[in-house]
Amino acid sequence: MADEQGGKNFYFKEPRLHFTVFGRFLVRLITQAFYGFLAVGTFSLLLFYFKERNQLFWAGIILFLFLADRFFDYKKADYSLHELNARGRNLAYFLSPASYGSLEYAYERALIAGGSFHLYLLKDLLRQKDIREAFVRLDVKVDEAAQKLDERLEKSLAQREQKEQIFQKIELLVFAAYEEAVNNAEEFIEPRNLLVAAAPQDKDIIGIFDLFSLKAADLREAVIFGKYRANLSFTRLPSELSGFVRRPRGRKRIMNRSWTARPTPTLDRYSVDLTSLARMDQIGFMIGHDDEYKQMINALSRPFKPNALLVGEPGIGKGTIVGNLARHIVKDEVPAPLFDKRLVELEIGSLVSGAAADELSGRVKKIVDEILLANNVIVYMPDIDNLVKTSGAGFLSAADLLLPEIKAGSFPVIGATYPREFKQLIEPQSDFAGAFEIIRVEEITEADATRLLVYDSLILEKQFRVFITFGAVRQAVVLAQKFFRVKPLPASAEDLLKEALAEAQSRKLKSLGPDLIIEVAERRTKVPIQRAGDKEAETLLNMEKIIHRRLINQEEAV
Repeated sequence: MADEQGGKNFYFKEPRLHFTVFGRFLVRLITQAFYGFLAVGTFSLLLFYFKERNQLFWAGIILFLFLADRFFDYKKADYSLHELNARGRNLAYFLSPASYGSLEYAYERALIAGGSFHLYLLKDLLRQKDIREAFVRLDVKVDEAAQKLDERLEKSLAQREQKEQIFQKIELLVFAAYEEAVNNAEEFIEPRNLLVAAAPQDKDIIGIFDLFSLKAADLREAVIFGKYRANLSFTRLPSELSGFVRRPRGRKRIMNRSWTARPTPTLDRYSVDLTSLARMDQIGFMIGHDDEYKQMINALSRPFKPNALLVGEPGIGKGTIVGNLARHIVKDEVPAPLFDKRLVELEIGSLVSGAAADELSGRVKKIVDEILLANNVIVYMPDIDNLVKTSGAGFLSAADLLLPEIKAGSFPVIGATYPREFKQLIEPQSDFAGAFEIIRVEEITEADATRLLVYDSLILEKQFRVFITFGAVRQAVVLAQKFFRVKPLPASAEDLLKEALAEAQSRKLKSLGPDLIIEVAERRTKVPIQRAGDKEAETLLNMEKIIHRRLINQEEAV
């Protein structure tokens, strides 16, 4: 079976799954025996020939390095998903050993004992540490879920499927897991991708999920905790999270690779090079705003008036969109007109600070000349309305020198402003507003805000030393969207989550769940907010048993 995406045919071909059960056991035994004998032989060579340091000793060193390489890569697939085109299109090569092990386990059990392949798979996946943590984050007791799973699995033993039918299920599952892995920037197809992909494919798994009010979308976000939390024990954040909490620092300037650009010392003095920050993984993380980003890219790529103006409320994500552009520039993921550009944020406050009119005019003229000569600079001006506001004022001639260049489209400019300032100051100046592609930056969706807050929680959890459940994250987003509209998402939800974390910390609680989020929201709004308590939840969870007491021998109806 093949799957076509973007004009590329992918397929799944794993010869080991076509072996007999004994054949697969024999392959595992031979492989383990080989590495066992190799390890014993290697350490024997190193031990017995350490003093002589002859050829046998150095052979032992080579074998030791080989074994060390295999040891450190034992959790990795044959190839990374980033090498998909170069290494072929057989998705079997991109399954991590843990993923293949789970598939093989479920495949063998379903063939030998009968029963649901997907339930066997879920049973094995529940042994994975990050998946168990995802269930805990979702306020699900893993042991209770395992018990319900065993009950369903026992009922499914009567069903037996042919080898080809099970293999077809594996193919469909791997294709779906591949999509999950790509969408979540995974290096390999991991067990967590199999879990999220399997959730909507099988009625038995759907039944298990329904018992605990689980949704595949929630599970997709919850596994993020397990994916990144181990990396947060180190000082450096994973690259996917870079720029999420860091403040821009430094002014390192990078010449374009063709060395045709010119130095810009004055510009460097009064700006921050965002592409340098992106190259150092300090900015660039973005969730949502895809439409606004594409619109901005199209505007900047135009040969005439390559300017974009982002209009949105404070905290809505204008700077995030610009930072994401810097990240894509350094990764060469931009259209040809933007390739190898420098994206710099002009610091107007620093530019005008302590400068007389003549000195300020000289600074601005030098900056404009340097930008035009370099011919590889995109200028970002946050609060560009300040330039318009002071245009024509004697104490600030920066606007009078910059605005004509912007209107003429001499170099690409990204401006940012707020709706009120745009309406009052920029829109009335039709010639200036006409120089820009006006891009309205809208509030991100609840789904995007939830995912963003999940990433945020990885940092907040470390700061407050409080375990944050996914239910708390989701509740914060829902209540913020409903009751706290002064700020847009995700800022409003983050404020609510931080307040609840501070409350949990003051009470010396080890875990933050949705109940405390509700309590904090009720205190702020003075509005009672209802949620099913523990007793109600317990009743709902055991509803099947309760109904059975009244409906005897009515399995299908129940």
